[in-house]
Amino acid sequence: MLNRILSVALKELIQIRRDPRLLRIMLMTPIIQLMVFGYAATLDIKNVPAAYIDYDKSAQSRDFLRKFYSSGYFTPRGESGGRRELDFALETGTTKVGLVISKGFSRHIARGDSTKIQLLVDGVDSNYARVAEGYAGRIGNSYSAEILKSRYGTEFYNSGNRLYYSFNKTGGNIIDLKEQVLYNPELESKNFMVPGIIVMVLLVITMISTSVAIVREKELQTLEQLIATPLSAFELIIGKLIPFTIIGLIMASTVILIALFWFGVPLVGSVFLMFLLMLLFLFNTLGLGILISVFSRTQHQAMMTAFVIMMPSVILSGMIFPISNMPKIIQLATYIIPARYFMEILRGIMLKGAGAADLSFQIICLALLGMTIFLTSLMMFKRKMR
Repeated sequence: MLNRILSVALKELIQIRRDPRLLRIMLMTPIIQLMVFGYAATLDIKNVPAAYIDYDKSAQSRDFLRKFYSSGYFTPRGESGGRRELDFALETGTTKVGLVISKGFSRHIARGDSTKIQLLVDGVDSNYARVAEGYAGRIGNSYSAEILKSRYGTEFYNSGNRLYYSFNKTGGNIIDLKEQVLYNPELESKNFMVPGIIVMVLLVITMISTSVAIVREKELQTLEQLIATPLSAFELIIGKLIPFTIIGLIMASTVILIALFWFGVPLVGSVFLMFLLMLLFLFNTLGLGILISVFSRTQHQAMMTAFVIMMPSVILSGMIFPISNMPKIIQLATYIIPARYFMEILRGIMLKGAGAADLSFQIICLALLGMTIFLTSLMMFKRKMR
């Protein structure tokens, strides 16, 4: 069986080599995408998930938290049991912002002293981090203004990070918010975008190339000849998919090398785990390519169908638009998008150094989706062969 599969794979590689146009597309697509999206601008966000630790447990700290969450900028994720739990929530992506209110918060305010609140921000998505910092700073300034107004009974205005009273007396903010951006301290957009580009490269090359390759066999009427051989449907499909798996990994490696050495994007986690889970994602995209080929009669139809699937996959994966920003019904739809899970996996490994345990939910979902897509496409292909 192995010899038959390798023979089909070798035949496919020879056909790819004889098609210079396809080779140029495969080589240039990832580089162009990386250069374009590597410097892409980010968008405004809302509903930033935020958790907190309240060591003070006072009426004053609860009042500040009420104001913080009632602002409409942040979505409550509840109180964490400690710093380790909060760090884990930030690492796994269940929260993007963490507040740590220190003990003595209310006592400092009562004495008229500045008090500190630590703001932890997940910097993987630099857009999230910038906006979250701005929102939190605005809330802190507003809360300080309310306290000063009630204390001194006079009007004042806010200028930068200082509060100025109407009688020209200056004073510092009551709330001194200390920010700490995690995983992407410089808030570089390219660190957020490049993992998304890798997902796009794998999606485009493997899904389109696989579907077009199988449909081309239909058009040339050579697929019938292959079906007439002792090859089973499984052997035929696996043999055709091996070359595109190799090409997808080569293209992804090219993008990663450019990202590391040209753009300076960090790779904190395990390279082995990253490529292992990349194969799991390819299991999904190659299955989609087979499914497209079953329902397409021409190469043009296959390409158009692939693009119809690809665009929603990119949009709903969270590559550009935060999933939390989408309507609830659309958020539910993202759970059946393989690119969503691999996007989270890649960003977690590259920027956070996340391990398999941290990404267990994404890995399980990606594996289940891959099995469903691949088995469905294989069954449909077998039916077409009869």
